[in-house]
Amino acid sequence: MVDYLLKPFSYERFQKAVDKFRLLQIASMTSLVENEYLLLKGDAKNKYYQVKFSDIMYIKGLNNYISVYTKDQHIITYMNLKEIINLIPARLFCRVHRSYIVSFKYVKFIDGNCLFIDEEKIPISESYNVIFYTRLKDFR
Repeated sequence: MVDYLLKPFSYERFQKAVDKFRLLQIASMTSLVENEYLLLKGDAKNKYYQVKFSDIMYIKGLNNYISVYTKDQHIITYMNLKEIINLIPARLFCRVHRSYIVSFKYVKFIDGNCLFIDEEKIPISESYNVIFYTRLKDFR
């Protein structure tokens, strides 16, 4: 709970509560991008991985599973790309293909309709092409 209002309340009191909410929302979004983690269920029954957003290089979709690639590990979890895209910060990641989400931070270079992260060649589909290049310019 951010704030509460008791009836009757004035417009100024309402505005103060809204401002408090917005300030808290901005603060939580900033911390989410800078130092938050994503909790992923692993392959074992009670195995979970805590992965820092800044460590994720790219995510590959495998039907109802995804593979999350970092410098140090490769995690497969039961989730699809539509679900994971809502859990990661949009400022840092972009979907470039129906099967790939990439981190702008790790894009080495772009050659035509492919981009390279580490040694992985990732296609950029026509449907995501404009979105990717627009967001890439904003990221830099």
